Amino acid sequence: MARPTPFGRAARWTFCIGVATVVATTPAGAVTYLVTKTTDTADGTCSDTDCSLREAVIAANSSAGADVVVVPSGVYELTRTSGSEDQQGDLDVGESVTIRVPTRATEPAVIETSLGVRLLEVGFPGLTGITATLRGLVFQGGGPESFGGAVHVVDGTMLTLELCEVRDSEASMGGGIFFEPGAQGTLIDSIVSGNSATTLGGGIYAPSTGTLSLMRSAVQNNDSAGYGGGLLALGTVTIAHSSVTGNAASHGGGLYIAEGTTTIVDSTIASNEATVSGGGVTVASGGGVTVAGTLVLRRSFVGGNQAVDGGGIHLFVAGAGLEVEGSTLALNTATGSGGGLFIEGPPGLAHISSSTVGGNVADSDGTGSGFGGGVFVAGGASPTFQNTILAYNSDTTVTTPSDCFGVIESLGHNLIQSIGFCGIVGVTDGNVLGVDPLLGALFTNGGPTLSSMPLAGSPAIDAGDPDGCVDASGAPIDVDQRGFPRHADDDADGVARCDIGAVERSLFSDGFESGNASRWSAELG
Repeated sequence: MARPTPFGRAARWTFCIGVATVVATTPAGAVTYLVTKTTDTADGTCSDTDCSLREAVIAANSSAGADVVVVPSGVYELTRTSGSEDQQGDLDVGESVTIRVPTRATEPAVIETSLGVRLLEVGFPGLTGITATLRGLVFQGGGPESFGGAVHVVDGTMLTLELCEVRDSEASMGGGIFFEPGAQGTLIDSIVSGNSATTLGGGIYAPSTGTLSLMRSAVQNNDSAGYGGGLLALGTVTIAHSSVTGNAASHGGGLYIAEGTTTIVDSTIASNEATVSGGGVTVASGGGVTVAGTLVLRRSFVGGNQAVDGGGIHLFVAGAGLEVEGSTLALNTATGSGGGLFIEGPPGLAHISSSTVGGNVADSDGTGSGFGGGVFVAGGASPTFQNTILAYNSDTTVTTPSDCFGVIESLGHNLIQSIGFCGIVGVTDGNVLGVDPLLGALFTNGGPTLSSMPLAGSPAIDAGDPDGCVDASGAPIDVDQRGFPRHADDDADGVARCDIGAVERSLFSDGFESGNASRWSAELG
């Protein structure tokens, strides 16, 4: 089964731009500037017949109100090296503005440069309240810069990208996009790809006191020599119906959550890689997600990521937090410990509920240096597990399955296939130990992300808490990873109870119910 395709570039433009531009209207009282040429000129005029992209932006800056710059599809290379600051180098947005392709455009407007500078700066130091919306644009080949290879968003400024792509740019921090501390950002139906940072945030460096939101967007194939190959998360970050895939870094291949709270919902974190291990000390090394702040993961898939320690998720410092609900962690690998999860630090940091941790591998290089294919717990940590499946995990140099290593605290109704290296404390009511959960192959199963449904006869069916599945706060969980109803009479005994794990068995049939977890390795290619 092929991995989920992020965004088909040509098809996406033809379809999505046509839909999006239905609502691409000009605000009342705003001035519209139409770009008429692709050459980069700055002669001080922007007329109906003679206006470059740079001249249109300069004109909008000098006009009060939220103006509109319409940029026809084509390639716009920034070439100017002389004149005032806004007449050379990058484009400088100093007033609220919408920059977009024309209505019903089927191709983007591509903005690029070979000057070794970024492409766009939004806002000026000391000015607040500037709002910029970009629609149907591609920014490529920016930098190298210190902050923001393609786009730099100044403190106090709000930037929205719709149907945009930021790619193949480089900087020390924020290879694609750099947000200053108090900036705000929203990406909708957009892609950040192929960018590089020498220190922090290969794709995106998020604002530390502001907010960043990704909706139906992809952060893919970015890299950082330091932290956060895809995204360095600070402040408040929300990722929904999106993907973070194919990124690489020394620490936190997909995401590095340095502080603040990052919430990931209905999303995929897959095929990311971290190359440096913590080596038993408090140094980040998570392949998919490294957490030093707080991560809330709901109805999502974390799979096929690689690291030295913590192939999927690595939680590693005092004050950090992790809440996993209704999610699947599968096929992650660590050459050291914690194929799926590596949790270290004081107690109370992590809670995993109604989730599935399966098919992960520790000590993947076979050197005997790692433990805990599913979960590795160290440093006095005591993560809580509730209504969760741990199964099919392994340690390459251990002949028996390795679902967990260390002490975990049970809140009841967990299914753990192998407990040979686990210390289980807490509430043991309803726990099912030492049995195969009989899970089907990884598939979407009618939802937005990969998951594994219990097969007929699975001991996970209707084995959840009879009082109902709940999250870390005790609130009811009404839907499973796919968004299907949680409480159902799946074993037809007349009593509706939730199943153990991320997915509720249902009558949904797609031809994959007869599969088994041994097929998981084929799902990511």
